[in-house]
Parts: sequence; C-alpha cells; structure tokens
Amino acid sequence: MLRLDHAKLGYPIEAFVRIVSTPQVQYKLEQIAQAIPQVLEMSRVTGEDCLIVRAVLRSVAELSELIGQLSQYGASNTSIVLGTPIPLRSPLMPGTPAN
Repeated sequence: MLRLDHAKLGYPIEAFVRIVSTPQVQYKLEQIAQAIPQVLEMSRVTGEDCLIVRAVLRSVAELSELIGQLSQYGASNTSIVLGTPIPLRSPLMPGTPAN
C-alpha cells in the first residue's frame, strides 16, 4: 500500500471530523465531501456519530472552512491528529506498516 507523507506535500494538519446528521442529509454530506480534495476518506459509523471524515489540510483556516462546509448539514466535532503511534498496517502482517 502506498503511504504519502502529506506534510511534505504541503498538508501538515490531519484531522478527523465526526458528524451527527439526519439520514435525509447524509447523501448531501457525502456529495459535498466527495468534492473536497482534502477529504481523504469518509466512513459511515454506528454510535452517536453518523459519519467520520479524515482530512489533511494546509492551515487551521482551511480546517475551519472544511468544518463550516460540513456542519451546515449536521453537528460536528473535530479532532486534530497529534501523532500516529500505529500507522496504517495490514492485518496479514501484524506489526508491519502497510506499504
């Protein structure tokens, strides 16, 4: 699996945005997120949140803009990634990053 160093590409901020919305607007949220290049992935989840967005950004201002776009359609809660002690890896080779 290819791993990009987003910080070296000019995107030093990584964040997770958790969104609580109604089923009626989830499709609209998915369309909006699909059109934002900084959104790396979006997952539908169980629990209090409905969707989780993983994004990389160039600045806090850009993060604020992303949150503004997404929270038009539901309540959001954002976490900025401080570090990744266990990077993305394969379950087939435990302890080895997926490259």
